[in-house]
Amino acid sequence: MGRPLRIRHKKGRHLEEFARGVLEGFREVEGVDDILHPDHFFSWVFKYETGDEWFDKAKLTEIVEGKVGRPRSMHVHFPTKRLVRPGEHKKAVDGLERALEREGSVYVKRSADSARGRKVARMRRAGRGLEIRTDDPELFEKLDRSVPKEYKRDKRKGQMIIRLGGGQKLQDALHRVAAAFSGPYIIEKEMKVPRYGGRTWEVRTIVQSPKGVPEVTGHYAKLGAKGKVVSNIAMGGQGRKTEEVVSGVYRERYPGKRPDEINRLTDEFMGKLKREAIKAMGEVNSHNEGLRERYIPDFPEGGLHARHGAVDIAAEFDPGTGKLEPVVGEVQYPDCGISGLRDADPEAWNRVNENKDKMAWEGRNMLFKAFGMEG
Repeated sequence: MGRPLRIRHKKGRHLEEFARGVLEGFREVEGVDDILHPDHFFSWVFKYETGDEWFDKAKLTEIVEGKVGRPRSMHVHFPTKRLVRPGEHKKAVDGLERALEREGSVYVKRSADSARGRKVARMRRAGRGLEIRTDDPELFEKLDRSVPKEYKRDKRKGQMIIRLGGGQKLQDALHRVAAAFSGPYIIEKEMKVPRYGGRTWEVRTIVQSPKGVPEVTGHYAKLGAKGKVVSNIAMGGQGRKTEEVVSGVYRERYPGKRPDEINRLTDEFMGKLKREAIKAMGEVNSHNEGLRERYIPDFPEGGLHARHGAVDIAAEFDPGTGKLEPVVGEVQYPDCGISGLRDADPEAWNRVNENKDKMAWEGRNMLFKAFGMEG
């Protein structure tokens, strides 16, 4: 057996010992876990022991930016200290104001931990004022506390409309709003996603690499609950068959088209959707190879390829062709929820989980071999 794996890092020796200790624990476990996918394993080891985050939302957005179709976005950081004077938060507020002026409507979502629809708000210009919507009760409560009563406000569940008076400026109001946010955020142009039955939706596309290259092994539409601004299942949404939702959107848009025409348009969109998902995960693979070369060059080439992840894809109508075009929202990796797949496509649910277990066993053997341990 060759020389045990070495990790290039100032805490390299400690990381090696920690990784071996974790692997030793799996000797006593009958089953396997996703963490034994080598890409997942090393990202977890670094995050747990050094605090280095390989794959937060900001990094994943950066990886695919300009490589796939996705809305314009920017990264800002709201200071963690609560706002006292309008002069604070200026850099983040300036970015938020520019985005609103340019786009008219944006999503503001935390880039570190906005999973399950939390810490996400939609902001729109409303005349001289501002409309804010969020499905996160905790965030709405913070917004309510941050905006003083000197601003005229209309409130209902999850929604606040700030109406500016004659001497009030949008930037001053945004300084108040910014006090509800802290830490890293992504400000992203709102996509013009056509509603399905009046509800928001996007497709969670599961991309796995059971044969070493990315392929779409399952997908389902996340259909948001009525009145919600996000489509997350945790916020009351549902998992539906993707083709059901896409064809339904086309039928609502073109009620006079024949079923075979709707099916053709749906199939065409599904092909584009899968290609975008694979392209996005291919960019993640390129990034992972760079991490391997930097930190663990003795690990097998390609050994950190993405085993299991998801790409959330929405759609907009192309005004020229009248067809739906896929727009990548987020890459979910290495952790991604797939609960909606169980009901939407039981066969794909079984296939995805079988692949995860198979790749975990292969990863377990690869990791044990790399660290000079017997499996």
